[in-house]
Amino acid sequence: MRGIGAGIALGLATISFLSVGPGVKAYSARVSWGTIQSVRVQGNTPAALLWEPTHPRRLIKELSRWLVTARPVAGPVPPALTGTVNAYVGPPVLILTTSDGVVSLYPVMRDVKTASGWQSIPVPAHLVVRRGDRESIVVDRPLYGWLASGRWQRQFRLS
Repeated sequence: MRGIGAGIALGLATISFLSVGPGVKAYSARVSWGTIQSVRVQGNTPAALLWEPTHPRRLIKELSRWLVTARPVAGPVPPALTGTVNAYVGPPVLILTTSDGVVSLYPVMRDVKTASGWQSIPVPAHLVVRRGDRESIVVDRPLYGWLASGRWQRQFRLS
C-alpha cells in the first residue's frame, strides 16, 4: 500500500497530552492527522486478521472528510478491562499510516459490571485515537458508524 500517492493532508493542530495523575492518560482538544498514506483494518475476530481497502484512494478521501469534522473530547481515556485474553476480541481497529506516524482509531468501550460479570459496551460516536502510547478521544458519528456497524468490510479485502 505504501507509495500509492493517495495521501491527503488534513490541517488540524497537534495532539497535546496532559498528566493528570499516576497511570491516568488525558489529552487536550487538539488533534493532528498529517497526510494519510495508507489504510488498513484489524478485524474484530480472535485471529485479528488484517484487511486492506479495495479502492484506497476513494477510501482515503472519504476518511479524510470524516476526520476533518471529528470533534476532540477533553478528559481521561477510560481504563481497559483487566485480565488475560489470548486473542483479540475488541472492536475493529482502523490503522492509518500518515506522514506523522501510525494512528489507530477504534470505538471507545466502557466496561460495565452486570449480574453475569463484566461486559464491554461501546460509547456511541466516540473513537479512541492512538499514536504510540498516547491516546485521545474524538466524536465522529459517520466514522464511528462505518467502523462499529461493520460497513467497512464492504470496502476491504483480506490482506
